[in-house]
Amino acid sequence: MHPLIALFFGKLLSPIVFIPALAVGYFSRRWWHVIVGTFVLAIITVTITPGRPGLSPELPEILVSYLATLAWGALTFFFRDLRRKKAKPKYEPL
Repeated sequence: MHPLIALFFGKLLSPIVFIPALAVGYFSRRWWHVIVGTFVLAIITVTITPGRPGLSPELPEILVSYLATLAWGALTFFFRDLRRKKAKPKYEPL
């Protein structure tokens, strides 16, 4: 398997990534908040998680981490928005 694909699935299943990404997706009010929040979160998780000792994170690692956090944040945002739309009707019948 390609190392970036393995890194993507590793980041998807990492609690350091998906727990904050779920929080970002749940507390975001607009769709662009999810994009900005997951980007900041990806930068933080790449710098915090131990990677290769002595080497700085490279661009592909940051992008793969961003895709993993964006996936969790967007799914949470979508399901929260869907739940709120179903719970509250737009109009009341007479």
